[in-house]
Amino acid sequence: FILCGCSTALIDAGGLSFCLWGLILCLFSRAVMVLVCGGMSNVMKAMRNRRRSESLQEQFITWKHKFMIWLSGLRGGIGIMLALEIDEQWCGSRNKERIINCTFFLVVTLLFVCGSLTEPCLTVLGLVTSKMGMDAGDENQSSEAADTAPLERDGSSGNWIHSFCQCVLVGEGRHRS
Repeated sequence: FILCGCSTALIDAGGLSFCLWGLILCLFSRAVMVLVCGGMSNVMKAMRNRRRSESLQEQFITWKHKFMIWLSGLRGGIGIMLALEIDEQWCGSRNKERIINCTFFLVVTLLFVCGSLTEPCLTVLGLVTSKMGMDAGDENQSSEAADTAPLERDGSSGNWIHSFCQCVLVGEGRHRS
C-alpha cells in the first residue's frame, strides 16, 4: 500500500489525464459487463424456472445487486502485476511508466472511493440494515449472537465457514461442528 500511495502521489500532470480517462473507462466497462452478465444470468434463470414451472424471483439479480457488483468489482494485485510485467520493448519505457502509474492510481482511487462507499450503499439500497440494530453497550452480546445465530438456523448454509475463518484468523467467535 505504501508503494501504491507513493506512486500515485508522484504522477505528473500529463499522466493525470491518462489516469482519469483510465478511471472513466474502467467504471464504464465494469458497468457494461455487470449489466450484460447479470442480464444473461437472469435470462438463463428465467428459462430454467419456466421449464420447471417455478417462479423464484428471489434468485434473480436485481438492479440493487447489480449496482453493488459494479461498485465492488475486482481491482488491485492482478492489475498491478500485469502492468509490471509489460515488456518495455513492446511499448517503450515512457509508456510502461505511464501504464504502471495509471494502474497504481486506479487501485488507490477505486479502493478508497468504492471501499468507503460500500457500507453506506448497502444500507441505502436496503440490502443490509445499519449496524444490524446494535447499540454501543450491546456489542459483545450482539456479536456473539450474530456469530451463532446463522449456525443455529441453518447448518447447511455455509456460514460455518465464515465462523471458522473468523475464529482462526481474528480469534473471535466460536467454531461449531
